[in-house]
Amino acid sequence: MSEIEIFWGFYGAFYRFIAQKTANKQFVTRCFFYQLEMESMEVQ
Repeated sequence: MSEIEIFWGFYGAFYRFIAQKTANKQFVTRCFFYQLEMESMEVQ
């Protein structure tokens, strides 16, 4: 497994844990995709 795969495995588990604890899943999802956009912009 590459470092990226390990990172996303951990991040995915963390995200699911937060989503289970959070009533407003739409808010969590928005934050998740916002974070994704920020990271992809930094790469370019």
